[in-house]
Amino acid sequence: MNSAFRRKVIVTLSLIVLGVVIGPFGTYVDLTLGQRVIYWTCAIAGVGLFMNISMWLSLTHPELSRFLYYPRLAAASVVAALPGAVVIVSLEALFRQIVPTVHFAVTIWFFVALIGIAVGVVDFHRPLVERQLAANVIPERPATTTAKAQLPGKTVYTLAVNPPGATFLRRLRPETGRSLVSLSINDHYLVIVTRQGRETILMRMADAEADLTGYPGMRVHRSHWVAFDAVERLERDGNRWTAHMAGGGSIPVSRDLAPTLRDALAKNDMT
Repeated sequence: MNSAFRRKVIVTLSLIVLGVVIGPFGTYVDLTLGQRVIYWTCAIAGVGLFMNISMWLSLTHPELSRFLYYPRLAAASVVAALPGAVVIVSLEALFRQIVPTVHFAVTIWFFVALIGIAVGVVDFHRPLVERQLAANVIPERPATTTAKAQLPGKTVYTLAVNPPGATFLRRLRPETGRSLVSLSINDHYLVIVTRQGRETILMRMADAEADLTGYPGMRVHRSHWVAFDAVERLERDGNRWTAHMAGGGSIPVSRDLAPTLRDALAKNDMT
């Protein structure tokens, strides 16, 4: 069980226990202990499912990356509170025979959204960057690619094509840059280091690799990916391999992947 999933389980169980013991919103008086267990388990698990799906989509969808991080969380909570309110209203009708009205449903929606925002900010907090890049910023290399087409009559046309990794690079803020150095896993986040800066996004390494198809680089460790042109040297110390990167950082390299990386670097130097 990874730390992110473990934290979600702990948060969910804690909220269920809190609801059962305290019995907020009159449930302590109106419901028995067994009824409160069922009520709050269904309420927390049901609302939490919609919240997690909505927030995950809002933070990982590339078309939404242009918006600020925490406003996206808030908007996702407001949207997820709609089906979440349906869950609570249904439980109220089932356990306490409350006839739902528009005013009652809107009130439940408001409280579900408010609680969702508070829990979401804690659960999907944006990790702070552990350290800043060195004061000397490495100039970014242009990431443009062209292709030539030979047509009858020996006329050559230069056609602009989508550069390798464009799908992934569009996720990054403009100030982060586009010349990649490395990607590293931090919990369920991805730390991206470029020649111009650094950024942390909510994304799986496997998805990043898929978006980087064609970009000159490779995954060198379970938790790390490197760009070939950013590796300054590959160093071996006994059975341990380390890639020393542009900007002064270093990345551990798996022993079984070191020969592949070494060959790739040799080919990259020849091109």
